Amino acid sequence: MAAALWLAFTPYYVELFIGQFDFLVAAGILGAAAAMLGRSSLIGEGGWFAATSAKWSGIAIAPLMLRRGRWRPLVIWSGAAASTAILYFMARPADFAIFWSTILRGGFATPHAGNYGLQALLSATMPLFVPDLFQDLARWTQHGALVMAYANLERVVLAAALTLALAATFFGKVRLTVGEGVALWTSLWAVGYNEFWEHQYVLLLPGLVLLYLEGRRALALSVWWPLAMPTLFFLVDRPHSEVVAAAPPGYDNPDLFLLLSLPQNLLLHLCKALPALLLFGSVVLSAWRAPSSDPVEPLGNADV
Repeated sequence: MAAALWLAFTPYYVELFIGQFDFLVAAGILGAAAAMLGRSSLIGEGGWFAATSAKWSGIAIAPLMLRRGRWRPLVIWSGAAASTAILYFMARPADFAIFWSTILRGGFATPHAGNYGLQALLSATMPLFVPDLFQDLARWTQHGALVMAYANLERVVLAAALTLALAATFFGKVRLTVGEGVALWTSLWAVGYNEFWEHQYVLLLPGLVLLYLEGRRALALSVWWPLAMPTLFFLVDRPHSEVVAAAPPGYDNPDLFLLLSLPQNLLLHLCKALPALLLFGSVVLSAWRAPSSDPVEPLGNADV
């Protein structure tokens, strides 16, 4: 059943099709979880180190690793990342500005057809205030205050989600299980990050699998099913020629949302963002349950 949760998952096949690294990161996160459960520490943490070196998304679970006392791989990885970065930027100093701007970029999520995070769902509501905003680039300039307001709102959502995750991890009434912690910090990507593509939902798989194995089957499956099913994209798809024809002058990246009605756009984003938000919120609440109902971790030594 645990293997089926990994393999019967549409975003996994989107990942394979486009050749991204997030499944590798998900495997590394599962390795780190195994280490936190006292199983195969060297292999598990080594897998996390290798996967996070390939793509930094693996650092999402760093707070959980610290809470569980697994600080050594974090220190080693941080040292390796810092030293190699220093050597690289000494050789190519002009690249530092690009790197730094990439880190600081964000705030506004584009509601395009591949972006399925909560932030993209928020951006998709903008036509409530300016109905033709996505059809005319000049409207973006005219309504710059609205765009900036949304950017600030999405920054607030990120800050609030990060605060809730930190509070649940370090200050909850009960300590989160490994599965809950992994689910919390991976779902934070989908809730808080401004660009979270469909294939990146593979990052939520380790947490969902661990929750299932820990006995939280209702939560795991209620989130897994809508994420595992194909998106509703096929219901609203259009020929590429129509999308290009609909793009306003100067729009160099025509996307499906140009042709979608507001209900279609919201429905398209809700099918993934809502389950992710359900997972995040459920785990946050788990940290404040009555201590007497704290579940036993069946996957490893509960004292680990």
